[in-house]
Amino acid sequence: MSAPAVFAHARACATLLTCAVLLAPVAPAEAGVNPVINEVVANHTGTDTNEYIEIFGAPNTDYSAYTIVEIEGDSGTTLGVVDGVFPVGTTNATGHWTTGFLNNELEN
Repeated sequence: MSAPAVFAHARACATLLTCAVLLAPVAPAEAGVNPVINEVVANHTGTDTNEYIEIFGAPNTDYSAYTIVEIEGDSGTTLGVVDGVFPVGTTNATGHWTTGFLNNELEN
C-alpha cells in the first residue's frame, strides 16, 4: 500500500480512534492465502493491559514479510501519523499469530 493510500485509509477511518492496516509484501507468503486481521483487543476498562492483535492465515506459515501499522485516525493535525508498527511472524498449527499481550501500546 503506497503512502497516499495509507493516508487515504486513515482519513476513511476518521470515526475510529485508531486504524490498523496490514501492509502486504510484493509477493504473498503463500499464493492465494492472504493473512487478515482477525481480532484486536484494546481499550479495557481502567489500565489498558493484555491488549493484542491477532492475524489469521495459513497454518504454520511465515508472514514476516507483512507488517501491521497502527495509524492515527482522530481528526486534527495528527491524522495519518503512524502510532505503532508490529511485524507479523509465523502462524501456529491453526493459522493464528498474535502480538502477544501488550500494555498500553494500542491507542484507544
